[in-house]
Amino acid sequence: VQNTIQKNDRDKIAVIISDAMRYEIAVELQERLNKSSQGTMELKTMVGSLPSYTKLGMASLLPHDSLQLKNNHYLADGISTEGTPNRAKIVDKATPDSVTLTSDELLSLTQKEALKKFKNVRVFYIYHNVIDSTGDNESSEDKVFKETETAIQEIQKIIEKLTNFQILNNVIVTADHGFIYRRDDLESVYKLDKATFDKDRIIDSKKRFILTTENIDVMNTHKFKINNLVETENNLYAYVPVADLRFRMQGGGNKFVHGGLAPQEIIIPVLKYSYKKSSQLASKGIKKGKVGVTVTNPGRRITSNSFSVNLLQTEKVSDKLKPLKVRIALWDSEFDGEKVSDEKTVILEHSSEEPTERQQKVILTLGNNVENKTYYLKLIDDDPTAINKNVIEPIPFEVDLLLKDDFDF
Repeated sequence: VQNTIQKNDRDKIAVIISDAMRYEIAVELQERLNKSSQGTMELKTMVGSLPSYTKLGMASLLPHDSLQLKNNHYLADGISTEGTPNRAKIVDKATPDSVTLTSDELLSLTQKEALKKFKNVRVFYIYHNVIDSTGDNESSEDKVFKETETAIQEIQKIIEKLTNFQILNNVIVTADHGFIYRRDDLESVYKLDKATFDKDRIIDSKKRFILTTENIDVMNTHKFKINNLVETENNLYAYVPVADLRFRMQGGGNKFVHGGLAPQEIIIPVLKYSYKKSSQLASKGIKKGKVGVTVTNPGRRITSNSFSVNLLQTEKVSDKLKPLKVRIALWDSEFDGEKVSDEKTVILEHSSEEPTERQQKVILTLGNNVENKTYYLKLIDDDPTAINKNVIEPIPFEVDLLLKDDFDF
């Protein structure tokens, strides 16, 4: 964030924090954005906080010099990290020209409202909560994978709104933690007894961690002293079950959990998105839109009723270059006119690096009443939304048929 705003006094950046968005979901989001948006993406990872739960994860992502834990509440340089208003105070302290809001608040704004509200804002912290709110509820945890699709779509909408409204060009999407999920119900053998711990010394606990001031050895758990991460009055220890075991406790679901040390819980994505104009993409050698096509016939002369047209798809289909569907025919005029051959539909959709594997041959047949003169081959985009229907400039072909009348004795 600081690298972006320190470049100059103009660039802006948004940080979207999506609760419990694990790395694989960010991979899918990246693929969707690559296909649908005009921007470049870079996806990296970072290791989240331990225990991998919301309160600590959200606190760690805020700008701060130090984190403190008092009465089971995290503070960033003395300010509570819980709730959007408190987080806004922390972000504003680090960057005065900032705004902190929820995804729902942003998505509800019109372009006029957004431009007015964000006129002098350079740093945006946007909190998004679909996955965690679904998974952390026992009655809805079965729907968490369905809701990951909702989360991806909503984050796409946030990015589109920020860039299409010309509010900013730079976005970072990250998360406070991930999660693990197990479809079948856990048998008691997979649950660890919480009674091993002195309940009066437990600071916080969930199915995948126990935070306590007690320093003991517990079978089938990893123990970590976390005073180097969080300032506390006493030594603080995090106990997390090995593998995907859970602590036995009441409340909440058993399928969707987080707080532990599994890669799916603690490795979080950092997706950097930069909106680019078409000219900027082109300068980087990145094309966007549909693949191109060219006619490679060595000659432009037609000597029989049936003739072939050789097509070369000039680029491979990629994230940013979509297949092209064209209608090809011979016309009697360079402009509007009438077709003088049959019309064939061709889909150019090859993804091979080899140009020879992106070639196609189309056979056209001339209609009746064709004379020996110049006609025009046209390739027309079959997409009804296409603005420029002619994929290439009409190509003149000379028809030179041996007519029967020449032998009429």
